[in-house]
Amino acid sequence: MKRLIQYGLIFLMLTFFLVAGTVVVIVNLDPNALKPVIQQWVEENKQRSFIIDGDLQLAFYPRINVQLSDVKLSEYQRNDPFASIENVQISVLIWPLLRKQVIVENITVKGVNVKLIRYQDGRMNFDDLLEADDEPLTFTVDIAQIEAADNRLVFLDEITRQSLVLNDMHLTTGRLTADSVRQVKMQSRLINVRMENADSIAPEMTFETELKIANISFNEQAFSSDSMRLSIQSNDYGDHLTASISVSGLNKSNDRLAVELIYFELAAKQNEQTAQISLDTSLAARLKDQQWNLSKFRTDFDFFHPAYVGKPVYGHFTGNLNLDVLSESMQAALQGSLSDSTIQAVFQVKNFSEQNYAFDVEIDQLDLDSLLPAQTPEMHEPETEKNARLSESKTQFPDFSVLKDINLHGSVRIGELSINDIRSSSIQLTIEPGQHRFDIRNPMQ
Repeated sequence: MKRLIQYGLIFLMLTFFLVAGTVVVIVNLDPNALKPVIQQWVEENKQRSFIIDGDLQLAFYPRINVQLSDVKLSEYQRNDPFASIENVQISVLIWPLLRKQVIVENITVKGVNVKLIRYQDGRMNFDDLLEADDEPLTFTVDIAQIEAADNRLVFLDEITRQSLVLNDMHLTTGRLTADSVRQVKMQSRLINVRMENADSIAPEMTFETELKIANISFNEQAFSSDSMRLSIQSNDYGDHLTASISVSGLNKSNDRLAVELIYFELAAKQNEQTAQISLDTSLAARLKDQQWNLSKFRTDFDFFHPAYVGKPVYGHFTGNLNLDVLSESMQAALQGSLSDSTIQAVFQVKNFSEQNYAFDVEIDQLDLDSLLPAQTPEMHEPETEKNARLSESKTQFPDFSVLKDINLHGSVRIGELSINDIRSSSIQLTIEPGQHRFDIRNPMQ
């Protein structure tokens, strides 16, 4: 028993000196001495240069705090800049590390600048960073929150010669784990630019954007979210432009995708021109078969442009749409109103490559005078010329030659038609492909 006590005391002394020595080393260690080691590891494993120009600061009590500044990451196997960070701070709890748990209290990032590129061959300049690691993680990660401010993200598309820039981007998140995100909120200024040449870009539109996402869950087979909302606003496009899209109850499991509600709205005003539109629908899709169904959708709209219509055009439609990408077919059924007209319509598309269109439209009444732009005094015709033109219109029909290359067939039935003070009823317009012939039954008399 006495020897056991002696061995115990020796073990405690060795443990004390080991811990004390570790503390002394940590206290006297210059964290910047680790910079070459970190940079070498990134270069050997990722084939990108990683430079820390600022100080590397470490603190170990009461938690591990890491702070980096002036960090730069290069492109894959090149020295061109890919990303840079002005400052990043990470705070990690100590004791969970003994249980192979990385619990991060906070990540604060400032001044992130990233350039994403899609090359002419379709490759992305970050494809190598997305490659899965052959060795799975042996520890769990739990991040309480992330805060990122004053960030900038540039996306260059060499195929479309377009570019999107997110400036002044602020991002905050709630708790993040390996399979969930509690909340995401992002605000930024979105700039759409056109690449004139390799060294020049021309701004086109600027939008203020906001993105909110709540309760995301995901794994290899499934993805779900309670709600997502993206809104944009711009005062550069004429007088005003606002748009938003909201998604509620999104669930993806294997190849099935379902959304309880998708709501889209847009409002634009430029001088006298105005447009408002809203759309709400549910969505069900089989991703493997590429079958998409929008059921019970509804859209409301209000439009006015003095060059095209004499007064505001308003209306609403309800219906459903089925799209089968693999079989190259689409079907849509609509019913609703356009100004004072009640409309029912069915559209069908078969074989997208050959553009085979079919339609059937029924309109109870149609007043074309109300839909045509109002004539200015300068456009008024002398009475004799007006009568001659109206007389000519009785025998001459519209030129449909523009449809000759389209495989289009269907019919339009109008209960009552009014145009130029002329009224006609029970009109049926039938369009059939081949020989460019179009049959108009019961034309205006």
